Amino acid sequence: MDREALLAAAIRYAEDRHWQVAPGHHLVRRDARVLCSCGRLDCTRPGAHPLSSDWAVEATTSGVRVRQLWGAHPDASIILPAGRMFDVIDVPELAGCLALARLERQGKQLGPVLSTPGRRLQFFVLPGMQKQ
Repeated sequence: MDREALLAAAIRYAEDRHWQVAPGHHLVRRDARVLCSCGRLDCTRPGAHPLSSDWAVEATTSGVRVRQLWGAHPDASIILPAGRMFDVIDVPELAGCLALARLERQGKQLGPVLSTPGRRLQFFVLPGMQKQ
């Protein structure tokens, strides 16, 4: 995703969905390797963790603030704090694909679904839906 599309997505999440967003580290290519922008060779969540240790406090729904944050860090990934406006159900990729197919056959309206580099799917759901 290019910088403009990333910024547009962050603004859309903040302003349209009222989801708090915070900037995160991103993936960088060095030689033949893909590493995290945090610089730690042993990073366990490359490109998938916040830039700031105060990210939970700094997360915002303000489009103006999103523009400021991504203006300072244009390659930042988008961090969405779960448990506030939505929950996340994390499942193995195969189980997630089977669930998606079943839900679509049933005509269920789905929220966003994210595919992770670790071959997992994350279903974004309304708070409390995990129990169902």
